Amino acid sequence: MDNNIGKLRNEMNNNIGNLRNEMNSQLGNYVQKPKQARLYEHPDRKGNFWVLSISNECNSDVWAHHQMNDRASSIDVQGNCVILYDHANCGGHSARFDAHCSNGCCGDFRKCGINDVVSSYRAC
Repeated sequence: MDNNIGKLRNEMNNNIGNLRNEMNSQLGNYVQKPKQARLYEHPDRKGNFWVLSISNECNSDVWAHHQMNDRASSIDVQGNCVILYDHANCGGHSARFDAHCSNGCCGDFRKCGINDVVSSYRAC
């Protein structure tokens, strides 16, 4: 009888573990990770970098943090789409960077005319 109880206990623990794994898997489908990108100080994603939290709202964090205002030269969009602007409050000249870097200047902002001038950003 003790052997049967032990088998039942093991089976219950396995079932509980399977249910827990399934629940975590399903919850992962509903929890969205925050969208981020990395803005780099130098071309080719080198030097200091700053992590940008991307949303549909204009964000002037770049402008507010003087250490990174007008200093960015490349970006890693991390699968997201970001529009960078050369003025605060998403004004002035802009460049769009999609997940595939279709504009060809993710690694070197000089190619798209926004090197060392980025002051604000938002999601595409």
